[in-house]
Amino acid sequence: MASIPAGDWKIVVGHGFYYASGSVTNGWKWYDNPETISKLSPLFEKYSVDIVFSGHAHQLELLQKSGVTYVVCGAFGGLPDQERQYISPESVWYASNDYAFMDVTITGANANLIFLDPDGKEINSFVIPKH
Repeated sequence: MASIPAGDWKIVVGHGFYYASGSVTNGWKWYDNPETISKLSPLFEKYSVDIVFSGHAHQLELLQKSGVTYVVCGAFGGLPDQERQYISPESVWYASNDYAFMDVTITGANANLIFLDPDGKEINSFVIPKH
């Protein structure tokens, strides 16, 4: 990440979530994953990553921490997660019990993020400025 020019967008895509709201299922905490947060989030902050996309949790959520935007959009397969019991302190917006996917458009200094339902109707949208 250090070799990416400062003016370029830095976007990370992965399966497992970092920050996320959620609940306890089968004894496992499906929220704010301490292993991924402790190992990778400091690198995202150090190298000024703009957006981190993930899934694994079957919900929709936008979170922000230390200048990094985290997006959870794992609701396009499997059964949606139950309503959250734990709200991440980093949560900006959350939805559950919906199937969805995301449209991302980057235009210069802004990333337009649109959560869409299976019929392509907008659920919510956000404009994330490049930092």
